[in-house]
Amino acid sequence: MRILTLVLFLFSLAADAETALDDVSDYYSAIDFTRDPTILKQDLRQLVKKTFRPIHSSYRKNWRHIAYAYSDPQNEKNVLLVYGSDNADNSFTTDISRDIYNRGGHTGNWNREHIIPRSRDGSSKDLFNLHPSDIRQNSNRGNLKFADSNGLAHETANSGWYPGDRWKGDIARILLYFYLKNNYKLEGVFIGKRSESGVPLKLIEWNKDDPVDAYELEINNRMQTLQLGQGNRNPFVDYPNLVDTLKLDE
Repeated sequence: MRILTLVLFLFSLAADAETALDDVSDYYSAIDFTRDPTILKQDLRQLVKKTFRPIHSSYRKNWRHIAYAYSDPQNEKNVLLVYGSDNADNSFTTDISRDIYNRGGHTGNWNREHIIPRSRDGSSKDLFNLHPSDIRQNSNRGNLKFADSNGLAHETANSGWYPGDRWKGDIARILLYFYLKNNYKLEGVFIGKRSESGVPLKLIEWNKDDPVDAYELEINNRMQTLQLGQGNRNPFVDYPNLVDTLKLDE
């Protein structure tokens, strides 16, 4: 039964991803990217909110959505673990990929990490905020604010959390998505100086230093799907230069 469930799951993943690719060109069809930055930001916010369909907040019910959104492109029977880096260093904590069904509350399991913690009003109904994570790595991060550093994921000297060189751009674009969609005040989740727009300057650097890759684009496609996604997209993944267009560094 479990094998059949996995086969059906992977089939729906492939079918929905193909559908999403066909829909991408239409998603922004009503957006005029030449408009004044303030108006453009409002237009994009309305689009992202209008097309958003919240998933169920219960982990028992939404884990399939999480596994679908973040399946490993190299092995669709696995999920990619946020903050992870290596499966060959004999440490569960730093694994970057793990079996979809190896989830739970014990060492070697994965569970859901809230990029914006629930204690800081992070959503349990928006897939962009929910990522698979090694359970110990999730605990190591806790509700620490993000902070700049380098190397692998770790707690920083100023009691912040660096997501790792592999993930800093992804995290930046996720936080910018919530800044856009919910007008979220990013000082609540990031340590560092901010622009007049309220965006941490280091986030803008992360966005440029760790550019969008094929995996992030695929996540955006999956998010837009109807069966296990949530209908909307992250504009900062589709248009990485949107930070400059919206003048978020000013």
